[in-house]
Amino acid sequence: MADKMPHLPPVSLAKKEEAAGPFPAVQFVSVWALFTSFAYALVHTVNRIVDTTPCDPCLVLTDAEAAKVDALWNGMAWYAAPQAAAAALALLLPLRRRRWMWIVRRALAYVALAAAIVSHLMYTSAVRVVLAADPWNFSFMIPCYVAISMFAVGDLLGFLAGPPPAW
Repeated sequence: MADKMPHLPPVSLAKKEEAAGPFPAVQFVSVWALFTSFAYALVHTVNRIVDTTPCDPCLVLTDAEAAKVDALWNGMAWYAAPQAAAAALALLLPLRRRRWMWIVRRALAYVALAAAIVSHLMYTSAVRVVLAADPWNFSFMIPCYVAISMFAVGDLLGFLAGPPPAW
């Protein structure tokens, strides 16, 4: 009879089911959107400070180019607030195993990512206008190209972050 009994592991060795953690794409996308919205606020503040300092030689934009750059910067400002709000809500919503909560968190994260992408495209357009006026300004060109590359990589990683959670 002892030979027919199955061998059972001790209770302490049995594996417990672990609760699923937060979906990593939601965290990555939300943190990325928060980072870029706060980075925009920082760059916008520094840009306003630098605009008041004297320069030699200064970049001279035509009235149409200056209006376009100002419109793009203002558009980025209008997108930064909802982007940060959606990302913060996606991070702060409670982690429950309800399907609708996961859907809401993921939707908020992707709304924040969409706002970030629009903001990054506006930044790229503004840089293009400024570089068309002064194409040999390497001290402006190199940091802008680095920022544009980082934006593109971060946005692509946000969309490719992973599959939805198992329900």
